[in-house]
Amino acid sequence: MKTCLFSLLFVFASMSVFADGLLVSTDESYPNYFLRNRLTQVTVKIHGLLAETEVYQEFKNEWDKSVDAVYSFPLPPDARATEFIYWADGKVYKAVLEVREQATNPGTGQGGVIAEVNKYIGRNGIKVALRNIKPGGIQKVKLFYVSRCDYYAGQTSYRFPLATKDFITTPLDHLQFSIFVESGPEISGFDIPSHPDFTVVQNEAHALHLEMIQPKAYTAKDFEFTYTTNQSEMGVDFYSVANDTMDGHFVLNVRPENEAADAEVFPRRIIFMLGNSSNMFGYKLDQCVKAVQTSLALLNENDRFNILVYNYEVNAWQTTPVAANAANIEAANDYLDAIQSQWGSRMDLALEAALGQIADDAFVNSIVVLSDGRSPIDPRAIETANVHQAGIFPIGIGDDLDRARLEMTAALNYGFVTYFDEDDNIRAGVEQLLYKISRPILKDMVMEFGRADLYDILPEKYPSVYAGSYFFMTG
Repeated sequence: MKTCLFSLLFVFASMSVFADGLLVSTDESYPNYFLRNRLTQVTVKIHGLLAETEVYQEFKNEWDKSVDAVYSFPLPPDARATEFIYWADGKVYKAVLEVREQATNPGTGQGGVIAEVNKYIGRNGIKVALRNIKPGGIQKVKLFYVSRCDYYAGQTSYRFPLATKDFITTPLDHLQFSIFVESGPEISGFDIPSHPDFTVVQNEAHALHLEMIQPKAYTAKDFEFTYTTNQSEMGVDFYSVANDTMDGHFVLNVRPENEAADAEVFPRRIIFMLGNSSNMFGYKLDQCVKAVQTSLALLNENDRFNILVYNYEVNAWQTTPVAANAANIEAANDYLDAIQSQWGSRMDLALEAALGQIADDAFVNSIVVLSDGRSPIDPRAIETANVHQAGIFPIGIGDDLDRARLEMTAALNYGFVTYFDEDDNIRAGVEQLLYKISRPILKDMVMEFGRADLYDILPEKYPSVYAGSYFFMTG
């Protein structure tokens, strides 16, 4: 077994991703649900895999009366707002940000436009009540937040939610994105595939500045930005912040090389857990089955695998994991083709059964859970039963998910959670995830710190590290 030891030296730096906000009227007599968004300017400063985003917006009250409204913004799932300011009567005010819902969008959210808004804002949205917006007045707001970027095999990706076409029918007078990148590894390429009409202001080996400006822009599709770096050897990004009222915090990203020779990769024991509850019928189940079938092709004969299908009970394809040879993979594909929806979602029983099939730690052990995200699971009980350090990777599909259980289960068991909406390209997303964990090159990691006054270290369990992926920790 390989052991990886990192010594951290503490320095101070700064950190930061993106999303378009809405201003929803609270007065049912207002001629529209929304105050018109006339301008959105987004500035994104990317430091390695972290980004800090500044969103400035102007909304117009097109009524002949004053109106109250709720500003709602769809923060990415792992983002945190750091500051919100707004203008009133020519003065600038700073809102107090708390980890709780500050205001609700009007309506029950059970149908119609408000339901679409609530879905768009998501579970990690920020909502702020703004009062007495004058007739014909312009409400100015500015939001700052930090977030982690998506990364795999040298490509860093960003998404800014702009796809409001279902409920926003008027264009913005002005839409602008300013992207700044500072990268340790050399930048080898970049693109804005969603909005290709952009200008390159700066393009250097370790620095990048792009501008995208559109007049009369419809927010019909998300803004997407990617850049690639040469990652031929292991790299480390380290950031820390010292605040006035807190002890400060740090973030560490370890990025191994993109490619790894077969001799450097640990053999894998992987168990696919596929939920086939009534919530996983049709498109969702079909996409998951095809994704597992494609993933089997990533295995080699040194690997072991099995398939567990669970609903109100658990059915194992084999009693123990088998070699990933051509005959076993063909038989597994036939088994997967025959799966149909049932009722029930006992992920807890399936995880217990999967852990019971892992007899040692001679392999890098992984359990991939494709699920509707509902189950009476006890994350601490799973942690206790996981004696051979299996990485548990839940994949939650749909809106009605028990995120707290899924995320706690993954955090306590060397894994992470991936979420998909029902209309996403689930197959492609699951295949990418499984490819990310297909080349394990470090296991049984140990972290050594150069100082003793650290606390709230996450993750609690250090997962294996995979070629082309990255290891993240904070505290």
